[in-house]
Amino acid sequence: MQCRGAGESQLKKAIVNGRWGAGWGAIVCVALTVTARTAFAAPGPNPAATCFTPLVPTPALPDPLVYGHATARSGDLVVVGADDDAHSAPEPIAGAIYTFQRTGGAWSQQGGALRPTESDPGDGFGETLALAGSTLLAGARGRGGAYVFERAGAGWAERAFLAPPSGQGELYLALEGDTAVLSMTFRQPTDIRAALFVFTLDAQGQWARQGEALTIANAELGDCTPGPIAISGETLLVGAPVLGSDATSAGKAFVFVRQGGQWQRQGPALTGDDNPLFGASVALSGEAALIGSHRAWAANPSQPDGSVYAFRRSAQAWAVQGAPWRQAGSDGFGRALAILGERAFVGAPPGMVAPEGAVYAYRRSDQSWAAVDSPRYGLGKDPELGISLGLSATGLSVGSAGVAYAVELACLDGAQAGDGGSSGEPGSSAEAGMAGSLSASGGTLNGGSAGTSNRGGASSAGLGVGACAATDACVETPVASDGDATASACGCRLSAPAPTRATLALLGLAGLALLVRRRARCDA
Repeated sequence: MQCRGAGESQLKKAIVNGRWGAGWGAIVCVALTVTARTAFAAPGPNPAATCFTPLVPTPALPDPLVYGHATARSGDLVVVGADDDAHSAPEPIAGAIYTFQRTGGAWSQQGGALRPTESDPGDGFGETLALAGSTLLAGARGRGGAYVFERAGAGWAERAFLAPPSGQGELYLALEGDTAVLSMTFRQPTDIRAALFVFTLDAQGQWARQGEALTIANAELGDCTPGPIAISGETLLVGAPVLGSDATSAGKAFVFVRQGGQWQRQGPALTGDDNPLFGASVALSGEAALIGSHRAWAANPSQPDGSVYAFRRSAQAWAVQGAPWRQAGSDGFGRALAILGERAFVGAPPGMVAPEGAVYAYRRSDQSWAAVDSPRYGLGKDPELGISLGLSATGLSVGSAGVAYAVELACLDGAQAGDGGSSGEPGSSAEAGMAGSLSASGGTLNGGSAGTSNRGGASSAGLGVGACAATDACVETPVASDGDATASACGCRLSAPAPTRATLALLGLAGLALLVRRRARCDA
């Protein structure tokens, strides 16, 4: 006879195949099957699924995968970048930025693709973004600077082009209030040069350079290359990973503070583990800093999982706060970071080990950080989930490859509390939900209300749906379709509660006893 059902075990097979009567075998088989189905029942809908609204541009892009690698959020405004599309026919398409606004609880696309007056394929426009209030800073790597846009109605007005004198290079951005910072890396035939350029908005409403370029002595840098940046108030955090596939030394991070309009270094370099990619992502909010050390491109057999180090400043000195954060089986953990006050989010897109991306949520209480209950949010098969993040006081924006998401924090809190994701706030995205269609036809995050996303192997920062613990099974269920974008919820097939396991054990023991008794009778 055969016993089929969820949770079939080796013990059950041994019991069923024993030399005993078919009647008793059938009874125990049915009992085991019922018990197993109770223990491993298919999950219901994930309550967090209603909190994530997909943001997909229209008209559809020729190559949708160029969209979502950079995103930023400020209040109810989200911007998402689309990289240069070099493979479009009949000719390549320049990068662009798409804007989404939440009004009355519904998200809608505002206008078409945003591009500067001078834009060509290869400029890298849309790869790096920073948003603070009604000001948007958008990098153009190929032109050696960044464009400043100001919100004008439902559109944007181009205000300035911030161009350091050093020419083209890899570009990272940070923006807060009237201060914009550009971190640029210039690769030379024999070395790599890097510098940070600070721009401020003067009383006449003009953007101008503030002081000289900020640099770090080569003796202190070693093999590190400054790149990802985050700003909060008068503090600037700079990540400096070690680039190159053959890198062996560890990355670092550096802090600058502004006093009397002048920037200067604060303290020694911040260090963590021996990973060359320590410093490949950074985030800053007040006295708290996060530094990522992912392993997506530098796997270490002794420590394959990515890490995030939390630092805190006290009396002008920075120190590591607690043990590093890690998630088992996620080498991409830490590629994107976001922090604001007592909240933090970590992007973990797939690397060489992890099969899918995710975002993890953390909270700070009494000066210590801890993962929230069921901290993992994933979409199942999303290829680049967690590659970019943007955080404001009200919500999160998340980028992936081909889609971005808007997430309201109040809705997320409601889902964590187990009330089905209801935020109790009129107009929250819990009302529109994942299944609501849009009305339109992806590193480094700073504190404050601005969200910053920089792409380029460092702080390029999708939050998906679902909240499965690492030991739980994931069951994918389609929950929405918006044009070409389809999402699926990751439900949890939870471990059996203690009474159910006890019942299963008792049944197993009873079966073994019957088997022994039957064998004894046969031998007699």
